[in-house]
Amino acid sequence: TFSAALDETAERGWAISQEEAEPGVGAIAAPIFQNGICVGTVSVAGPIHRFEAPALGELAARLCDAGRKLSELWPYRMVSLNHTVAKAKSS
Repeated sequence: TFSAALDETAERGWAISQEEAEPGVGAIAAPIFQNGICVGTVSVAGPIHRFEAPALGELAARLCDAGRKLSELWPYRMVSLNHTVAKAKSS
């Protein structure tokens, strides 16, 4: 079921698409969190044959690491963007 697939994705920590959007194309994505809420994702897409084991495990690990690093940086970037927008509106 769809609910079971969502639970599996959450437990694994990353999502995968195997030719769901386009024949011959695969993709994986990892979440970016801010204050425990998913605010975005980082993803990689390419030919489906590149998303097979063991390469898939290595790619997923690197992508999850990138998602964790972006999660650490995200609040600071948002503050910077908000400051820039506020400054532009006051001009």
